[in-house]
Amino acid sequence: MADDLDRRPIRQGRVWSGAARGAGVCLYRLRVEVDRPVARAVLLLHAEDRYGLWVDGRWVGRGPVLHHPTRPALDAYDLTDAWAPGPHVLAVRVVFDDTPQHNHVTTGEPGLTAELRCEPGDGGEPWTIGMDGRWRVWRLDDDPVVRSPRRNWALGRMEWRDLRAEPGDEAGGAGGAGWDEGWMRVGFDDSGWACGMPTHEPAWSGFGVLRAPSTPGLRYGEVVGRLVRARAWRGEVTPLEIGTSLPELVCALDAGVTGEVVGGGDVVRGSAVYDFDLGSNLAGQRWCEVEAGSEGVLYVGWSECLDERGEVELVRKGTAYVDRYDVPAGRSRIQSMGLSAGRYLRVCALGFDKGVRVERAGMLASEPVLAWDGGFSCGDDRLNGLFELCVNTLRVGTQEGLMDCPTREQAPYLGDAHPVARWIAVLTGDTRWWRHTVVEQFARPGRDGMIRSAIFSGASDVLLDYPLLGVWWTAAYGRFTGDVETLRGVLEPLRGVMDWYDRRRTHEGLLDWQWSGSPERTGWEHPAGRGRPEMTDYNLFIDHPGLGWHNVGEPGIDRRGVNTALHALWAVALRATAWIERAVGNQREASQRWRQARALTATIRRRMVDPVRRCFVDGEFEGRRLEAASMQTQAWALMAGGADTPGLRRGALERMMRPPTDAAQAGPYFWQYVLPHAAQAGELGWALSRVMKLWAPMLEGGTGTVWETFAGDALDSLCHPWSAAPIDLCLHGLLGLPGAMRQGGMVHLRPAVGLLAEAEGRMAMPAGPVRIGWQRGGNDDLSIEGELPEGIEGVLHLPGEEATRVRGQWGVRTPVQTI
Repeated sequence: MADDLDRRPIRQGRVWSGAARGAGVCLYRLRVEVDRPVARAVLLLHAEDRYGLWVDGRWVGRGPVLHHPTRPALDAYDLTDAWAPGPHVLAVRVVFDDTPQHNHVTTGEPGLTAELRCEPGDGGEPWTIGMDGRWRVWRLDDDPVVRSPRRNWALGRMEWRDLRAEPGDEAGGAGGAGWDEGWMRVGFDDSGWACGMPTHEPAWSGFGVLRAPSTPGLRYGEVVGRLVRARAWRGEVTPLEIGTSLPELVCALDAGVTGEVVGGGDVVRGSAVYDFDLGSNLAGQRWCEVEAGSEGVLYVGWSECLDERGEVELVRKGTAYVDRYDVPAGRSRIQSMGLSAGRYLRVCALGFDKGVRVERAGMLASEPVLAWDGGFSCGDDRLNGLFELCVNTLRVGTQEGLMDCPTREQAPYLGDAHPVARWIAVLTGDTRWWRHTVVEQFARPGRDGMIRSAIFSGASDVLLDYPLLGVWWTAAYGRFTGDVETLRGVLEPLRGVMDWYDRRRTHEGLLDWQWSGSPERTGWEHPAGRGRPEMTDYNLFIDHPGLGWHNVGEPGIDRRGVNTALHALWAVALRATAWIERAVGNQREASQRWRQARALTATIRRRMVDPVRRCFVDGEFEGRRLEAASMQTQAWALMAGGADTPGLRRGALERMMRPPTDAAQAGPYFWQYVLPHAAQAGELGWALSRVMKLWAPMLEGGTGTVWETFAGDALDSLCHPWSAAPIDLCLHGLLGLPGAMRQGGMVHLRPAVGLLAEAEGRMAMPAGPVRIGWQRGGNDDLSIEGELPEGIEGVLHLPGEEATRVRGQWGVRTPVQTI
């Protein structure tokens, strides 16, 4: 019984209080008297849109995990350690934003669904508490939520809470949530709260059964910020009255900051601004502790960086990072509901006529519950630091989902989520995030069979290279895990995606879709409809240069007309589809896709190659080859097998590795496609030197995370996991470890013993851990050893030496030729 407490799905109505639609906040309490020891206690819950959970007044977690409206996912919390005999209370805050977002399509039907499952320790009958009336619910005033301005185009509203109106006194009435936020405590009197019976079954048929958890949970740790400075605030117009937009609010806050320094630990009458430094970028929820002699308002802002004046940059690329809290007199601890990331905090304490002291502020930092067993180290401290910088970015950027960034958009784009999921898999051995990405990307296709570029978004646009990457990465998942059943489960919608491209083939086998500029965003799906969503705008990404979103002023990819990179990626996706069809036993369909891929690749070679420069051009426009020949086009054309002669391959590699200054340069995201070609061409030394030079500003920048682009300017987020390609260089390029392995199979180990005098590292593969390490002596004598999982045979390749077969724990000592 205990083994499946958190795996069995549930179906229940949602509990809400008041109007069934529209933004609002409800508080929920469940009091439980445990009369005997329990072997296991698990709480499953789901909320629309988001929740925070406390047990006996202690913070436990937030959610839900990112999901489709038709596939609501349960979050599971193991409460066994806290569930001793005696009284307990579960407390949940649910916020219904009712705003179209880039990581969530709302059903339009708010509420909480929860089920507590317990197994007694004495062998008695298990018991369950669902939404059966034992829950109590309190509806807060909706006005602050409704009036809150939206943070940016991708995210929801600014958090605006009036703590004075929240039930916080031990008598159970309204009166201000103070230091202990009494409504979360066991002894709080909730007799005046409404009975929490389900108010409605979801009205639309797509709701279905709440599914068991399929991804790792989160763990939390409190980080206290270092107070940098405290200054007086002398604004002429108090931001308390501003209800226009967040950027205007932030400008008003910024304008009121004076140069007058006040004591950081002193009581300040009136208004003051406090700046805190967390030391590096962290993701989680902001908090602060204050003692106030009277009512007042706190604005809590955060940022990844400081602006050119050395001030906390609360507005970045049109996104305003600030929340508002109306605070009662007394001691209060304020903790945000929403997730974001940042290094710096600014607490603006305004209008406290009888004085206020901001005692502490920080971040309740969160990261996935995973064992990061993989690693890399060598004699170069900077390279070691870069590897750790990349790994830390994965931890910060993996929250309720795999996110492009935990700050500005918080969306699992296909181009971000898949590589991040693979890096997590090789560093932890846990493939749940990768499987989740594979399944969910195909779970809610559009009416035309196309899938969204950002998996859970309500936006109507599609980046046409991303669905093809989703197909290719699905095959990569299958090769890595051997999980044929998951491939079989997504095959039909995957075919639907490939059919979308097939339906747009010309008689020459090329796509009739041509890029004519980035479309304007035309709308959102809000709330979710009963049928499939409609995709209306199609765009082409490849990489940032030339789109105007980032890398402004740099040479761009020429996307006009028939694009070479898109067609090359289509050929790659056709080959991936063929592999998947064969893996599930469909040989006829596999052969058809192989033939189509070969024909498309031949057309690319015939139409898109400049015979003089011996490289691939970016495309063909109005019947003529384009002049531009970007790094990105060479990489994907090579990946598609487009270089059929040594001369063309050498030319394309040279153009990719040493492009002229007037050609588009690959951003950090695209280096995950550049590096494998460099390794295969024996250019690891070039790859290492370029990576160390390009990523050096990120390593020295103090954020503790890698950036969205190499510019790191005001257009970028400074925590972007897709930029962690140095992980591949270290594990696969330098250590020479394989990308996949199957039981009973053979793998090739190609360590770069000539580049690094010493190195060691480990990967966590589905078949078991893989390890390698070496040290080169003064006379180039090499001592190298490693470990392979049982059932795997390795072939060790060293320069100037015969290949050596290795198994299990192995070791070799030999003189080696220096590369």
